Formats: sequence, C-alpha cells, structure tokens
Amino acid sequence: HRDAWDVAGSFLHFLHIGRHHHYVDVFLKLADSITDEKLWLVAAGCVAYSIIRFIEAYGLWNARGWAEWFAFAAGAVYLPFEVLELIRRVTMIRVGILVVNLVVVFYMLYLRREEHLKMHPKAT
Repeated sequence: HRDAWDVAGSFLHFLHIGRHHHYVDVFLKLADSITDEKLWLVAAGCVAYSIIRFIEAYGLWNARGWAEWFAFAAGAVYLPFEVLELIRRVTMIRVGILVVNLVVVFYMLYLRREEHLKMHPKAT
C-alpha cells in the first residue's frame, strides 16, 4: 500500500497539483485502499473500453452505418454529465467540450439521415 501512496503522491507532484484540492484527498484515499483485485478490475475495464473504441474507429474508418449509430450513442451518453458539470460551474473548457460533443452527435445524426434519404428518396 505504501508503494501506491508514493506513486500517487509523485503523480500529483509531477502535475503540480497541491493538497488544497478536494479531489487530491479522494485520489490519495483511493490509492491507499487499492488492492490487486481492484487493479485487475480497472485494467479489465480499460481494455474493454479500448476494444469498444477500436471497433467504433474501424467502423467509422470504413464508413459503416452501424459505426455512425454507435458513435452517436457513445457521444450522446456523455451529454447529461457534461450539462451537469456546466450547471455546477461554467468554464470555457466545459463549454468547449459540450460544444464539440454536440457537433459530433449532430454530425452522426446528419450522416444517418443523409444515408436514409439516399436509400429511401420518397421519405422526406
């Protein structure tokens, strides 16, 4: 446990994050309670998330319709959290993240609509 605490402290020092932030205490408490099982669970979650994103990237690269729906859903799932963060505190970074995500989500909808209209010309 001491190693995890030292690594976490070094990481915070490297990022120049001081002890006055609330999340520093949360981060250090997490580091103090880390176990091998928790590390494996986090690693498995990261691998699963990476695989999902690579599948999405493959589909988008090859212009697959399912990937556009997937990208739409993946972007839309973050929108409520981004709005909640903006309600908590408005910053230019949070506004920028929300705007970029909205652009991606609406662009994916636009692509799907255009494909639908191409396949069904009378459905306008």
